Amino acid sequence: MDINKKQLDSLYGHLVKETARGDFYLDNNTPVDKRNPRLCKGCGAKVQPGQHDPCIANLPQTRQACCGHGLAREALDKHTGYVGLNDGRILRFSGLHGPAIRQLVTDTLAEKPLPDGVEPDEKLSWWAGLTDQQYNFVWERWVSPGDIAQLVEEARKLS
Repeated sequence: MDINKKQLDSLYGHLVKETARGDFYLDNNTPVDKRNPRLCKGCGAKVQPGQHDPCIANLPQTRQACCGHGLAREALDKHTGYVGLNDGRILRFSGLHGPAIRQLVTDTLAEKPLPDGVEPDEKLSWWAGLTDQQYNFVWERWVSPGDIAQLVEEARKLS
C-alpha cells in the first residue's frame, strides 16, 4: 500500500492514516476512536487524553511532554517525542523511554549538553514568559491552533 507520509500521524505510537472519512489505524484499517484509544505502543499503559503520559508524569519544570510512545523517527520523518519546559524551551527526540526522558530533563535543567539525537526547537513555545495564571487562561480557552496568538495576547494583559 502506497501512502503519502503527509497523511500519516500517530496516536500513542500507533500509525494513523488521516482521510476525508476520518482517521484509521494503519495496521488494520479500523477507525480511530479517540474517546477509547489503544494502549501506548511503547509501554503498554493506558494514556488519558489531556493528561501526562504515565511513563513520564510529573517531569520537573515541564509544562507539556510526550514520550513518543516507542515510535521511531523514521516512521513519520520527524521526532515523535518532546518535552516543553516551563521556560518555553522545547526538546524533540525519538526512541527514548521514561527514565531516559526524565534524565534528559534533569540534565537540561542542570545546563548539561544535549545527548545525540535530541534537538532543541529553534523557537520558544507559545507559553514562554507567561505566568501560571496566564498559561492556565490560555489552556482553558484554547479550541484550535488559530486561537493561540489572540489568547496569549489576552493572557499577557492579566495582572
